[in-house]
Amino acid sequence: LKRLFNGLCSGRAAARQGNASCLASFLRISNGNGVLQDIRRERNEGEQEATSLLAYVRERLRTATSQQDSGSSGRRKAAEEKDNNFGRLFGVLAIVRSGILTPQTHTEKAKGGEMDDTLSICKAFLADLKDLYTFKPYMREPA
Repeated sequence: LKRLFNGLCSGRAAARQGNASCLASFLRISNGNGVLQDIRRERNEGEQEATSLLAYVRERLRTATSQQDSGSSGRRKAAEEKDNNFGRLFGVLAIVRSGILTPQTHTEKAKGGEMDDTLSICKAFLADLKDLYTFKPYMREPA
């Protein structure tokens, strides 16, 4: 999962698309058979499971696509920033394509809290897309 999220920030466009496609498939399959829940449990071992699965996935995307201060030159930093923002865009699209944002009424009992959580995460993803849209002119068309 970490490798798929990190691959979204690749400087090569084809790698971004490939990682996004794999991420969408992985999220769809692993959410259906419970593996994603196990990954979250493993990652948060020793901590309480206060966050939902969707919040966990969003946080992993934000962590992988955040700009870390690498102390490099301005040109490289700008390129990394661009790659990270495109990675975040491709990540949001992969999460939407995976279908994990839609309630799974046939596999889980739809709870009011789960629906509220899903709506809040969807709003957060929309806010991410809005931020990407206002980031730079070249991000407006894809976002």
